[in-house]
Amino acid sequence: MERRSAGMRFGWAIHLFLVGNLLAGCAHNAEQERAEAQRLAEEKAAQEAAEKAKAEAKRQEALEADLFGPPKSWEDVAGKYEFECPVPNYTLEQPHAVKVGAHQFWIHGALLEKEGDSDRKEWRIGVLGAIKDATEPTQKNLKKAAEIFAKQGVDFVIVNGDLADQFDDLKGVFDLLASNFDIPMLVFPGNVDPVNGFNRNFMRVSPEHPNIFNMMWHHHLKWGKLHLFVVPGYHNKDFSQPGACIYRDKHIELLDELMTDSKNMGEFYALAAHGPPRGEGRYDLDYAAGGGNVGDERLAELISKHNVRLGLFSHILEAGANAKTSMDKASKFTFPMKSHVENFYVNVGASSGMPWDLNNGRLSQGMAAVVHIHLEQGIKTDLIRF
Repeated sequence: MERRSAGMRFGWAIHLFLVGNLLAGCAHNAEQERAEAQRLAEEKAAQEAAEKAKAEAKRQEALEADLFGPPKSWEDVAGKYEFECPVPNYTLEQPHAVKVGAHQFWIHGALLEKEGDSDRKEWRIGVLGAIKDATEPTQKNLKKAAEIFAKQGVDFVIVNGDLADQFDDLKGVFDLLASNFDIPMLVFPGNVDPVNGFNRNFMRVSPEHPNIFNMMWHHHLKWGKLHLFVVPGYHNKDFSQPGACIYRDKHIELLDELMTDSKNMGEFYALAAHGPPRGEGRYDLDYAAGGGNVGDERLAELISKHNVRLGLFSHILEAGANAKTSMDKASKFTFPMKSHVENFYVNVGASSGMPWDLNNGRLSQGMAAVVHIHLEQGIKTDLIRF
């Protein structure tokens, strides 16, 4: 009996030992499962937090792109660049089509491109400099210019700055341009035009007059083999009105890059700017009475580096009608031109009817120009005196 009791006690001991181990194992396994579940939950929470942070960063990036990035569509451009000049280089997600008479233009962003004409060899460009006001004498000058441009078959017109220095005067000048010209017009400010006033007046007239292009928003016109690069504004803020466009080194560097990228055999480079390049002597494009040669050295370097064959300038009104056929020191130039030349650079003066004493001793009451470009024959310019 005692043996049996001892055996039973031993059996119960073994049983309790096994049950204890089993319970301990179960408890250990439960603890492991809880730890694993907690680890998985923490990993999931961390992953969700990372995904949320990534989504927020992407949303913030998109928001900043909308606020500070380039415009995505043509409709976004005015809101982005109403107060900025010159604008940075940019490309729209989809080009914007503009029809002007028989001409189809594509706005790619900073690049404005005329469709077709890849084999074209000849262009005629009308040039108006420093309109200044919408007074009756200036109105007569612009009307006469429109008649001459039409008679000579001008393809497009460049209006290279100083349209007016007040919003109301800008309104009057834009209205004059809109009412007198129906061919493509490339318009940009000089050293007096307020940037936002210029842009607002452009936006006001452009819906009904799509022939007017705001070249503050385009650095480059490509028309077949003709490449026209534009420098809006002026380089010296000390001689500019508050709110006017001031271009800096980065814009010249951008044009340098664009000219390098666009270079192809047989392409013709032209440059239009309000202010002239730095010259030398009293017959040059930048000779100011009492100030000497005040042009921009960077423009002179850009022209020479890329063999820009045509340069169209204004600003120094007393140097109006000064011209030269190379970037060397200018000598006295006489119009009319008798033959075509390889390179040509001219100060077209002011189209305003306001009387202005010129360096050559003549009194100007307004002038303009028609530039004939032929890829093989060269350049010949007709100076118009009102």
